[in-house]
Amino acid sequence: MSKREYTLYETNLHILLPGLSPSCNRKISLVYIGAHKPVTEMASNVYSRDDDEEDHYVNLKSVVDRVIYDTPAVHIGAHKPVTEMASNVYSRDDDEEEHYVDIKSVVDRVIYDTPAPVRPKMLAVAAIDFGTTFSGVAYSFVGDYERQPLQIDARVWHSTKGTGVMSHKTPTCLLLSSNKSFEAFGYDAEDQYAELAEENAHYGYRYFKNFKMLLHTDEGLKRDAEIKDEQGHALPAMLVFSECIKYLRDETMKTLKTKGDLIRANEVRWVITMPAIWGDSAKQFMREAAEQAGIERFQLVIALEPEAASIFTKEQLSQRKFNEDGTAFLAPYDPGTKYMVVDLGGGTVDITIRQVLEDRTLREVHQATGGAWGGMGVNANFLAFISELVGDNVLSELRLNHKADYLELERSIEMKKRHLEGDRQGRIMIPLPAALMEVYADLNNGAKLTNKLTFESKHPGKVDIQRGHLRINKELVAGFFKPAVDNIVKHLREDLLTLPEASDLVDIILVGGFADSKIIKETITEVFSTKCVVVPEEAGLAVLKGAVLYGQNPNVVKERISKFTYGTRSFRHFLEGFDSPEKETYIDGQKYCGDCFGKIAEVGMSYTLGDGQDIELSPVRGELTRMCVDIYKSTAKEPVYVTDEGCSYLGRINVDMSNTSRGKERSAKVRITFGDTELICEGIDEGTGKRSREVLDTLSSTT
Repeated sequence: MSKREYTLYETNLHILLPGLSPSCNRKISLVYIGAHKPVTEMASNVYSRDDDEEDHYVNLKSVVDRVIYDTPAVHIGAHKPVTEMASNVYSRDDDEEEHYVDIKSVVDRVIYDTPAPVRPKMLAVAAIDFGTTFSGVAYSFVGDYERQPLQIDARVWHSTKGTGVMSHKTPTCLLLSSNKSFEAFGYDAEDQYAELAEENAHYGYRYFKNFKMLLHTDEGLKRDAEIKDEQGHALPAMLVFSECIKYLRDETMKTLKTKGDLIRANEVRWVITMPAIWGDSAKQFMREAAEQAGIERFQLVIALEPEAASIFTKEQLSQRKFNEDGTAFLAPYDPGTKYMVVDLGGGTVDITIRQVLEDRTLREVHQATGGAWGGMGVNANFLAFISELVGDNVLSELRLNHKADYLELERSIEMKKRHLEGDRQGRIMIPLPAALMEVYADLNNGAKLTNKLTFESKHPGKVDIQRGHLRINKELVAGFFKPAVDNIVKHLREDLLTLPEASDLVDIILVGGFADSKIIKETITEVFSTKCVVVPEEAGLAVLKGAVLYGQNPNVVKERISKFTYGTRSFRHFLEGFDSPEKETYIDGQKYCGDCFGKIAEVGMSYTLGDGQDIELSPVRGELTRMCVDIYKSTAKEPVYVTDEGCSYLGRINVDMSNTSRGKERSAKVRITFGDTELICEGIDEGTGKRSREVLDTLSSTT
């Protein structure tokens, strides 16, 4: 066997992980080595464990100190190259005497277990509220949070075109060039694309809007999913999402650098929000898009939107209390208080029930629920009504060839939806672009739209045009909200407030951009008159600022409810008279039952942060070197087979079992960690102790 030379690194007590950033040094103090293979064959079996508890394979050139054979393990510290270890290598045997041995002694593997890798200290937390219709960013510094938790800065966005909108949110719109490079995001993307279209120069540009709902259909979501732009051309969805996140990240870093250039990119913890009703595949998709955007895995936290809003609400002066002299004052919720948060977004409505614990952390009382009942539907109904008035061909012409005017119409509808104030007769007024009147005349032989609404309207006396404004009877406008309002009220009344755990709930908190709608608040207040319906100050920023608070203290939520029953696809001995004959299979002459659902978590059960469930696995064939563990989910509490109704494939974790010396007399352990916003899976080969831990891959194209 030829002897290899190993390089000594200059930095003491550090190793360099090949394949990662050269600045990513990880400190080690002890390495364990088994006793099977020569040192020169160990490279592929070397890995380290870091803060995010992932395994990183490293090269054997890592600096080491000495080898101590304490059978069956060998311990290595971190000072000298392997070629200098011979004089420091010794073993301890039964007579407890030390025997120096040669470095070519056989070994098996190296496991870097302690201490944790060197990570930069987080100095700031930045949150990205990536919404269906609007997005925003906010941040706070760690030092400020410790003194004033609610000192959170939110970016102000503006459009210089038309009405000159200024807001803490910007439209979730992306504009790419014909070669797929970034052009603009938000108001800038809307304005630039409208200008290009006015000059008939927009062909070839890629303009994306309202695309986040792709992730709402969690079942079947894959990495290679595509999104079509406004012109019908498809691009990888991962590219679209990552470009948006990268822009929001870069803009936030520019803002942070204006504070004195004291914050580095790797000193920021990033939080990205997602609806709680979305599934594990959507969460992983967003995480991978963020990583492609330049956010390191260890820096990224996924926050659930209604949960973030509940954290923000907890810190507000949300309840009325009294001093001894009878004077009233406002205070945050007391421990034991239960409250419901209804997050009314653009695409979805997310609802959660929370309880404040004695240490002022939160527990989830009931799993998050909701549906696709957000404000986008109201906007669509507004536009459908206008299309009915002027004709589909007129509105289509305005959208295709007068984009700046169509954009102004959309923005006017959005503003009116949030602030539904009418004239003295209660009529809602929408400014109409001059181009709309011209297009109508051009496509209707010079006829005037005002005459049509006066003499030919399906809504006589309820719709007219005055001084360039479309005036609509308030009752008609209320109908635009009805589908969303009816779904929300029905869900609250029939599915949630009838639950035993909601019997002592007093407050219903409305947050999100759609919560600004007067019709929403008035309706919910009227229907649920025994509850206190509250729209807090900055309701539209509750998710964003709550996400910052969550990033500052991810342990603030101690308990969460499992949305599904989770389990593994496994084999077991066939049970005559119980198992279905179609599940019968033979392995090495033994009868087994296949497709069994090995339950590891139950739907509706509460799990504290870090809770996990172990399941033992054994290979059915002695020569197996890797076990692929399929993870399934079910809406039932006690599924028997993974093919049962309500069961679906979730993802896979691979467990390395390369040491086959014990044949089938080996075991591995899979641990699923619950209680967090994402599922974490870990596989452990109990024969070698080798670990494989990562966020469960749910985006694979095959099962």
